[in-house]
Amino acid sequence: TPGASSVYARDMPGTYVGAVPGDVSTRRGCEDLAARASEIYGGRLDVLVNNAGAAWGEPLDRTSGRANWGFDKVLDLNVKGVFYLSVACAPLLEAAAGEGGPSRIVNVGSIAGITPQDAPTHAYDASKAAVHHLTRKMAKDYAAKNITVNAIAPGYVKTRMSEGLGKYADLETIRKNVPLGRLGNDEDMAGGGGGGG
Repeated sequence: TPGASSVYARDMPGTYVGAVPGDVSTRRGCEDLAARASEIYGGRLDVLVNNAGAAWGEPLDRTSGRANWGFDKVLDLNVKGVFYLSVACAPLLEAAAGEGGPSRIVNVGSIAGITPQDAPTHAYDASKAAVHHLTRKMAKDYAAKNITVNAIAPGYVKTRMSEGLGKYADLETIRKNVPLGRLGNDEDMAGGGGGGG
């Protein structure tokens, strides 16, 4: 977001950080976003963070109107978006990689992609498992281009998206299973995706 870009720019003097709005739930949207990024950043991109995501969950026996599109929406954004945007940005990342080090793709997965949640979030959990596996595949493919591909797997972080989990899962039990004894927050996430190999 533009606000987040301002914070990063403030914290990293001499570094240009910007936000480019776009729709990463479609292949065309990903290609358009990559083209816009190429214009802004001069055909080079040091880091791509695939962080867009959605969640949807209902018990399997529900047949609401959302059930007709919820599963597809989550998979389109959480999985296809990661794949298509990474592929579209690969030439920019390859152009920026060099003797100073590799370019980087950071995919935001989830602990739910490793250990399924108690909530009926079938699409979300499956999509994040796909992100983790896709990350391993892409890491192998892009290594020769000097592009590293890694994923992070945040646990439960207090967000608008996770607020609805309380009606399906015991948040107190979840808290007890977190080493810090609490749900994650924005500050926990700020340093999770940077640097690293």
